[in-house]
Amino acid sequence: MACLEGLTYRSDVARGLNDNRQGLPTYSGSAGGLQDWKFKVLTKVKALEQIEDDVIRESKLVELASRVVDALCDEALKIAIDIGVDDIAAVGGINTLVTAIEDHVSQFKDDEAQELFAIGSKTDGELSRQRSESMVGYITRRKRWVLRLKDLDSNSKVSDNILASCLLDCAGLSESEKLMIKTACGNRMNFDEIAATLRRQHPKIQDYDAIKSHGRQPERRTFKPWQDREQPKPAGFQPRKS
Repeated sequence: MACLEGLTYRSDVARGLNDNRQGLPTYSGSAGGLQDWKFKVLTKVKALEQIEDDVIRESKLVELASRVVDALCDEALKIAIDIGVDDIAAVGGINTLVTAIEDHVSQFKDDEAQELFAIGSKTDGELSRQRSESMVGYITRRKRWVLRLKDLDSNSKVSDNILASCLLDCAGLSESEKLMIKTACGNRMNFDEIAATLRRQHPKIQDYDAIKSHGRQPERRTFKPWQDREQPKPAGFQPRKS
């Protein structure tokens, strides 16, 4: 699913857009991957624009335009075809391509934003904390999720209270553990505060997941009432002989 690019947990696969053999990001025209693709392409353009020799600079930019088009597919490639070879190869052609793709993608941003929010709200979905995933890694993905929502639909505002609730509900904790997080935060549902408390209280939750996956219960201390606890004996104490 395009809107989930770079947001799902994959411990053994690189995240985000994949680069082709020429080092350019492959892009299909999805709203979710637009910002990453745009950033990578325009960064390369900016680097080449620093070349002082006009002939070399224009030659390098034309070469880059060709490589950018080679990395396009699906709707993005169709937009490039509609623009035409001459316009893309001209001075500023890459910027023209980027603008045209942005205009096309803007039509679908609202729909993808709603879809992405719905997926991110599922406690057992692709954006929830996965087994063996660290809390730090999960929170990092969730922060990218929030940024992606803002990129897709800057006009619609999701309250920090709702985002914090999604962060906590999808963290893979028990009800009692979630209650402890809320108590530590004074029942304030603030995204950054909930994230910091999750990191502090569950720094090695992935190890706990690994123990459970092997069918062993993690060792936990059992609570004993104060009156049932063995009281320490004072030094030199001798039991009374009967």
